[in-house]
Amino acid sequence: MAETGVVRRPWRMAGAPFVVFVALMSSTLQEVQGQAEAAPPNTCSNQTLAKGISVSVDQNKKAVSFVCGADLSQVLPSPEEEGTATECYTKNNLSGEKTLVELFGPETQATVSPPTAGSSQQPSTVALTLGKLPERTTIIYFACTAATGVPGGGVPGGVPGAVPGKIGAVTATNAVENKCVVTVTVPADPAANITPTSYHLETFDPFFLLIGGRVCHCTRGCYSPMSAACTVAKQNMDLEITSESKSVSFQCDTNIDRLNPENTADLIFDESCQKSVNLAAMLPSAKLATSTSGYTLSVEELPETAATFCYKCSAAAAERNEVPEEGSNACNVKIHVSAADLDSAASSVATTGSVPLLTSGLAISFLVLPAVF
Repeated sequence: MAETGVVRRPWRMAGAPFVVFVALMSSTLQEVQGQAEAAPPNTCSNQTLAKGISVSVDQNKKAVSFVCGADLSQVLPSPEEEGTATECYTKNNLSGEKTLVELFGPETQATVSPPTAGSSQQPSTVALTLGKLPERTTIIYFACTAATGVPGGGVPGGVPGAVPGKIGAVTATNAVENKCVVTVTVPADPAANITPTSYHLETFDPFFLLIGGRVCHCTRGCYSPMSAACTVAKQNMDLEITSESKSVSFQCDTNIDRLNPENTADLIFDESCQKSVNLAAMLPSAKLATSTSGYTLSVEELPETAATFCYKCSAAAAERNEVPEEGSNACNVKIHVSAADLDSAASSVATTGSVPLLTSGLAISFLVLPAVF
C-alpha cells in the first residue's frame, strides 16, 4: 500500500501545472474575446461588411468621427485632395453625391488621416466637423472598402484601380458589395426650430413688422421665413392664424415624416390631437397645400369663434390608421385660428357704403350752388 501511495504522488504533483496551464489559457482566451467585443463601434472592418456601422453627430460640438479599418482603409466618396473628403452620399445605396459644404455650410470639413492610408493597409480615421446643423434631421452616408493594390482589389466586386488625379480613387457605381456603409445621422438645429413666439419677440418685433412679418406665415414677430420643423425633441409646436397672417407653414422632421390624420385633404385633428374632424365643416375656406418644403394651411375667412386644431407628425405606423400615442415618436402641430373681427368688418362695410353717399352729396352740392348764386 505504501508503494502505491508513492507511485500516485508524482501524478498529483504533475496535475497541478496542467491545471495552471488550462487556467492561463482560459484567461488568455477570455481576454482576447473581451478585446474583440470591446472593439470601437465606430470602426468599419470585414466583420461589419453586412450591417455597416452607424454614428451620430454631436449636437453641441457639431462633429463626429469614424474609422475605416486596416482591411477597408479606402474612404468613399474618394477624397479629391490628399487628406480631405469633400463629398458624401445622400442615399444608402451609395448614390446621390453632394458636397458637404452644400449641405452644412462653408465651414464644414472632413479630414482623413493619415492622408495616404487609402493606398495602404493601415486604418483611416475620418473626422467630420459641420459648419452648421440642418433644419431637419439629415442622414448622409460614407463607405469603407479595400485599399487600391491590396489583395482582392482586382477580383470581381473588389476595388477598381486608381484614377489619375485622385488618391487611390474608387467609385461606388456598382452596388455596396464588399463595402462597409457608414450611416451618419445629423440632428436638426434646435435654434432653427424654436417656436417663433418664444424667440425674444420684444427684440425682433419692430423690425419684422417693418419688413412684413406675414411673409413668415407664422405668429407675430416670426424671425425666419423658413418653415418651422416639428421634431421629436420638441413634441409640440404652436402656430397661429390671424387676420394679419391667414396661413401657417410647417414641416415634419425626417424621422417623423408622416402627417396625420391619414386623409389630410379632408380631415384635421381637434384640439386634443386625437379626434379627427372634417376640415371643411370646421373651416369652410381652409386648404392644406403640400410642397417639398413642407405644409401650408391657409384660411381665407376666419371663423366667428376662435378654435384650435392639430396635425401630428409621426413615424410610419404598422397600421395606417393607427394614431401615435402621446409620448411616442411624434410631434403635435397645434394651430390656433383666431376669430374674425366682426366689428371691424361691419365698420369697413359701413365706411365703404358711406363713400358713394358722400360723393353723391358733394356732386349735388356743386350742381346746386351755381344755381343759387
